[in-house]
Amino acid sequence: MLFIIAISFWGGNKISEYYGLKTKLLTVAIGFGGLCLSMYVTLKRLNEINREEESNKK
Repeated sequence: MLFIIAISFWGGNKISEYYGLKTKLLTVAIGFGGLCLSMYVTLKRLNEINREEESNKK
């Protein structure tokens, strides 16, 4: 989860620097996109683990 967030903010910063943007809005937008992606991946994986545990109980 932290890896996805860190890569997103780092990549957003590099893109902002490449285009020479004065504000860091693109960095923040890409970073929050990475945050949403990491939350989605984490929740999806937790759901899979929950289903596996329920099937093992039966």
